[in-house]
Amino acid sequence: MAALLFAWAGVSPVLAAEPFPSRPIRLVVPFGTGGPTDLVARGIATKMSASLGQPVHVENRAGAGGAIGADAVAKARPDGYTIGIATASTHEFTPACSKEPPYHPVNDFEMVGLIATAPTLVLVKGDAMFTSFAELIAASRKEPERYTWGTPGVCSNAHFLVEMLNRSGGGRILPVPYRGNNQATLDLIAGRVTLASDAVTTVSMGFIASGAVRPIAIIGKSGLDALRGVPTFADQGFDVGAFNVWQGLVAPAKTPADVVGRLNAALRDALQDAALQQRWLDDGVTPSPDLSPAAMKAQIQAGYENARRLAEALGLAIN
Repeated sequence: MAALLFAWAGVSPVLAAEPFPSRPIRLVVPFGTGGPTDLVARGIATKMSASLGQPVHVENRAGAGGAIGADAVAKARPDGYTIGIATASTHEFTPACSKEPPYHPVNDFEMVGLIATAPTLVLVKGDAMFTSFAELIAASRKEPERYTWGTPGVCSNAHFLVEMLNRSGGGRILPVPYRGNNQATLDLIAGRVTLASDAVTTVSMGFIASGAVRPIAIIGKSGLDALRGVPTFADQGFDVGAFNVWQGLVAPAKTPADVVGRLNAALRDALQDAALQQRWLDDGVTPSPDLSPAAMKAQIQAGYENARRLAEALGLAIN
């Protein structure tokens, strides 16, 4: 009788009894390889694999300020075998630009847990003539749209930041969208854009150490000696408010609660790994102090509502 009931429901009794996970898991990263979100994702994927007893494979789905990757997760089967990295771009800023976004940043996901936060650096080429952001915004007032800022996509958090600074400083720096921070930084080094922004990572710090780029502003706090003396925007007279950069882990809406709990436990195990903690400490990345799904949901809800207000104020509502 049980077998007949399972057959009628279209479910195999063997599959229904399978513990989670019983096969590899796909972790979607909504930006390109080599960037800060990709580095965080690969760091936790290895550790979560060990905890879950199944491989966690990273898949980069870049584009549209992270919306392509986030949408792929939202529309995946809610069984825990497709999960994704959420960021301020994908779950606050990018959907806030659209009156009818392809996914709702809260309703279309189950929150697994916040992963980490990191300071953001605003960079110029190593030999740039500007020594401060104040100098650059003043130059852009005289020559609007001559100076460019490579961002990880239209309506990404960096795009919002550019427009907030344009409004605060009365200038006109032109945002140029890329498929991720890494490519924008490489084009900065090549002299194709004037500015780029990136999280504090070993990659960005390596570029700074080599002299290829130079930080002219920082958002957030960093204990790294190499960044002592780098001014914040507030130090330079610009108001950008609380502009936090973070990563979290999400699953599609309606993923079973026990599966979300298993993923959350694996994330907690990963973030307790001493080697990972040390590597992130060296990078200036701070693991989240609260890994509860409820804390993540509250943060995203508040951030999304704030981003929608900002989008209207900055004229970034696109449809």
